[in-house]
Amino acid sequence: MKKTFLFLALVCVLVLLAACGSKPAPTEPAPTEPTSSRDLQTLYQSGITAMGADAPALFPVSDISELSPLFPGLEEISFRQVSGGLAPVTGAPDEVVLLEVENSADVQKVVDILQKAVDEGAAESMGTDAAITAAWKDNASITTDGNYICLAVFMNGVSIPAEFMLP
Repeated sequence: MKKTFLFLALVCVLVLLAACGSKPAPTEPAPTEPTSSRDLQTLYQSGITAMGADAPALFPVSDISELSPLFPGLEEISFRQVSGGLAPVTGAPDEVVLLEVENSADVQKVVDILQKAVDEGAAESMGTDAAITAAWKDNASITTDGNYICLAVFMNGVSIPAEFMLP
């Protein structure tokens, strides 16, 4: 009788240990915190100010819905901040896009989306203005720093200010 009781007690202990040792439910990756906080609107304004007389007239951007038609795929990514400016004329290369993603895993996705736009702008085709193609080819920059991404492109001869060249 003692052996049966000990056997049942041992089985109960093993069942409890197995239940307690189960794996926790998988969770979504937590948003990563930026290493430093930047106000992208302030960064954009300081870059435009630094350009002085070379600064182009740009329409301000503050929401991803304003960029999604130009950069398909961005609408599927979560952003903390969106800032920048777009040329008032379609196809003109003058633009600055400053983004802060929620999750660092999305940085490369955003870079790939922006790079596709740069590559398309730099592609020579019939009827494309050579100066515009050259600007996309020679004077476009995509830089990142942590969760921050910047695309800056201007006509050749216009320097991209340091504010838009994320370290």
